[in-house]
Amino acid sequence: MPFIPSSDVTRHISAAKSALRFTNKELGEALGISERTIVRWWSNHAHPSANEVARLAARVHPIDASLAAALAAEAGTTLAQLGLAPPAEETTPAVAALPPSTPPRPFPPATLLVEAVVGTAANAMQVAPSAVRGAVLAAFACARGLGLTIEEVESALTEPTAGLAPAAGAAGAAPSASGVLPPKPSTL
Repeated sequence: MPFIPSSDVTRHISAAKSALRFTNKELGEALGISERTIVRWWSNHAHPSANEVARLAARVHPIDASLAAALAAEAGTTLAQLGLAPPAEETTPAVAALPPSTPPRPFPPATLLVEAVVGTAANAMQVAPSAVRGAVLAAFACARGLGLTIEEVESALTEPTAGLAPAAGAAGAAPSASGVLPPKPSTL
């Protein structure tokens, strides 16, 4: 890829020439080119090569390191790559600490444990597990959506519900110790 200097290159070369207190002829000699080439740079009839700009950066570095860095950048390099400065320390980006992972669940798998929960709910209601699966899922989804933990739900369900209306169809009956409502008396 050919070297295409920026519009600032002439300004940087002029600043370097002044810092070094060089004439056009001395600048040409320092870079190994003719005075006429230097004059052509000033009139924009020619442009310096990347190597010429890099050599000028090396020459001006002891006097003005920031100007040398600007010239090196113009040449598409750095002071470190030119051997004029120590290489920049590589920094490793900080990695955010990951939360500790939950160890895998030992046997039995979660699906079997959930079946036990659904079965317990079905048994308490004296219905088939398929009849309560949707209700259990809806209850857990609602609790999670509200930000409740299992412990909070369990605690709230075991506390007396003073002031709350009994569930529809309960006809004021109190649940047994197992949480199951007694069967309705039959009316004949």
